Amino acid sequence: MYLIPKNVGSRFEFFEGFGMKELIFCVLGALLGIGISSLLSLFIASLAAKIIPIAVCTAVAFFVVKEDPRLGKSVISTFKDQRKFLSKPRRYFYIFGEGRKR
Repeated sequence: MYLIPKNVGSRFEFFEGFGMKELIFCVLGALLGIGISSLLSLFIASLAAKIIPIAVCTAVAFFVVKEDPRLGKSVISTFKDQRKFLSKPRRYFYIFGEGRKR
């Protein structure tokens, strides 16, 4: 029997809660920002109009996929859990009409 220490992670992470999956999403966000930046550069010649969309899209992607260290859930996983919960049937134990208690 092998004893595995508790502080050993099960996946490779650059820092706490940020691994390869999160890096890929941040790169995709940066690519989306580059696309938006190139479209804006057709209409606006400012350097800030070229840099701000890249930074904003990358930051949004980072905060959407970064896991909360307290809960271990990201914004995406929270939305998935919410959709899963809302798709389940629910049973309500109360009566409509004359038979209900006040």
